[in-house]
Formats: sequence, structure tokens, C-alpha cells
Amino acid sequence: MNTCLYFKNKNMTTFSILASILILFLLFWILVLCLKLREEKKKRGEVSQECADKEALGKVNTERIRIKNERKEMVLGLIKENGRVSNDEVEKLLNVADSTVTNYLDELEKEGRIRQVGRTGQGVYYELNG
Repeated sequence: MNTCLYFKNKNMTTFSILASILILFLLFWILVLCLKLREEKKKRGEVSQECADKEALGKVNTERIRIKNERKEMVLGLIKENGRVSNDEVEKLLNVADSTVTNYLDELEKEGRIRQVGRTGQGVYYELNG
């Protein structure tokens, strides 16, 4: 009986090793196929399109930042011209939402370029810092 058990375990171990080798071979083959597919996509230009899409997104973000900086400079120009400015005045100048104006003014304040006078409400205005 011990002899049968020995051969059964030996066959099971051999089977496990063969199964592991087969699985590793299949994984390797899948990797090779994926690499070949990627090369074919490059040849057809499909991968280039993915890169172009990412580049286009970067350009959009760059454009948004440029517009935002231009608007912040317009706010600073209005403050220089009038001495001070309210949130409503900036909203009318830029024709943007109140929350956008608040973000611009907060950023300018954090950058140390302007300061807020007053705490809240209609009496609040902004002037150049320094």
C-alpha cells in the first residue's frame, strides 16, 4: 500500500510540474502576442493616435491656463485703473460666473498680488497689495 501511495504522489508531483510549465509557456506566448499586436498597431498608426490624443489634451490644458492667466492680468489691470474692484465688477468685465471670479481673486490673493478688504458681503473689495 505504501508503494501505491508513493507512485500516486510522484505522479501528482510530475503532473503539477508539467501543469506549471504549461501555464508559464502560455503566459509567455500571450506576452509575445501582445507585443506583436502593439507593433502592428504602431505600423498602422493606431498607437500614434493614442499619443496624439494625449498631446491634444495637454494643449487644451495649456490653453485653459493661458486664458486663466490673461483674465487674472485683466483683473489686475482693472484694479490698477480704479484703485479697487469688487467681485461683481470683475464678473461683468470677464463675463464669467461668480465662482470663477472668486477663484481668480483667491488665487491672486494667495499669490500676494492683491488683498481683500472686508470680510463678506457687498462691502468687500480688492486692491493691489503693497
